[in-house]
Amino acid sequence: RSGRDVLPSTELTAANYMVYSVTCREPDTLDSSTVQNYAAGQSLWHDMVREQTGLPLVNPYKTRRVRRLMKHLTEHYKKPSKAKKPWSISQLRAMYHRGFKPTRAGRHQALVLMFSNVGMMRRNASRRLRVKYRVVNGKVRYSRSSPVRVIRVPRRRPYIHAIISADKNVTSKKRRDVYMPDRVRRLRIRCVDMLEEYILRERPPSGGYLLAAPLGRSGFRVNPYTNHHAAFKAAYARSHPAATDASNFGSGSARKAMAQWLWAAGWAKRVIADAGGWFSKKSAVDLYFKTEPARIMHAIRNVGRTRGMNRR
Repeated sequence: RSGRDVLPSTELTAANYMVYSVTCREPDTLDSSTVQNYAAGQSLWHDMVREQTGLPLVNPYKTRRVRRLMKHLTEHYKKPSKAKKPWSISQLRAMYHRGFKPTRAGRHQALVLMFSNVGMMRRNASRRLRVKYRVVNGKVRYSRSSPVRVIRVPRRRPYIHAIISADKNVTSKKRRDVYMPDRVRRLRIRCVDMLEEYILRERPPSGGYLLAAPLGRSGFRVNPYTNHHAAFKAAYARSHPAATDASNFGSGSARKAMAQWLWAAGWAKRVIADAGGWFSKKSAVDLYFKTEPARIMHAIRNVGRTRGMNRR
């Protein structure tokens, strides 16, 4: 506002900027973690300019006084978290069984919840799931190239395999494979049956979006579904009419819930990260292995029971 150049910064300018950001910035103050990120960017600018020009440029963000100030702001200017909470097993069990109307829209929204919860999918991932199939003698036959399909192996339980191509931490060279068991005992849901009963009854377009919203008596919208938050919120209100904490939950609460349940059951962080597609820092040896799908599905099928692996 003064019309003076602020880069390169002095120690005083950097300190004033940081204090202003957390105390009197308009229209709203910043969280100290956000200020820390901005400061890191400006610190990098000073280092790059010094390296490229050879000038004896002092980086104010690396001085002792500014680092001490940043530490103080981090400890005392943390804004309340706006992160949504995960649902409990009993809450989601009620939502599955009492939260959705027996209509096309209700059955669709219940399936959206299942992929978000059991599949631990982010909204952007689940909304772009596609399925390729045909119905033969009243049974679903999946194309081998179908990104979503039920795998049936003799003498083993069937399971859902979904390939995610659009999501966080997913690239053209690094896809995410999701494995969902035939059922989740504590939730009292049968995942494979839910999927195939929906396909047989509603007939989503083969090759199209599996979770596209139903339209009319038999049609579907052509665009990906985006109404996760409203659908889950309505299901929670319907299944918990006396609840007053609906604002604590959001579209990501179902995904967070499964991760929380697995952690409470004693499963290792690596298993949970592999199951849910979370990034985790890995050592060199970690790059050579992944959690087996059978172990992931065993953990999810029996979630709520403390029979998992020890944390490590």
